Amino acid sequence: MEDGISALLFFYGLFWAEILATTARYRGFPTVTLWARWNHIQERSRRLRRMGMSILLLNLVPIAWLGILYYFVVPKESGVFPVCIAALASLSIFGIIRLYHGFVASSETMNKYYTPEELERLKIHGDDEAHPRWAHLGPGILYLVCYPLLAFAVRGLHAL
Repeated sequence: MEDGISALLFFYGLFWAEILATTARYRGFPTVTLWARWNHIQERSRRLRRMGMSILLLNLVPIAWLGILYYFVVPKESGVFPVCIAALASLSIFGIIRLYHGFVASSETMNKYYTPEELERLKIHGDDEAHPRWAHLGPGILYLVCYPLLAFAVRGLHAL
């Protein structure tokens, strides 16, 4: 792991695996139970909706985000600074956890993705009124914006 791109792929992959492990409690990919009860259309539609949002936020957005970091933020040179820049930029993926929670498991949205039985079984309670959906979406967006900007700033300082 000598250059920035290798470091980006290493750190990003490591952090992406962590966000998938962290979001596992939300059962974002209910493939086994998706077709288990054919007569409960409302349950199936909630699971399909949850799976679609999970594919979008936990699979497709991180792939697109990796491309952005690869092409615009992390230098392709070797050395300590490019590796540090890659590690710093990779931290931005943790914003996706906050976005996922805000879209899928906050008190304002959880009933669109889970049945009352699933909420009880998975112990998903959403948030109280003091922590609305934006209490998760705001920090998620900040993670996705601030870490790459900080990495880009360090890249600029290194170029001087």
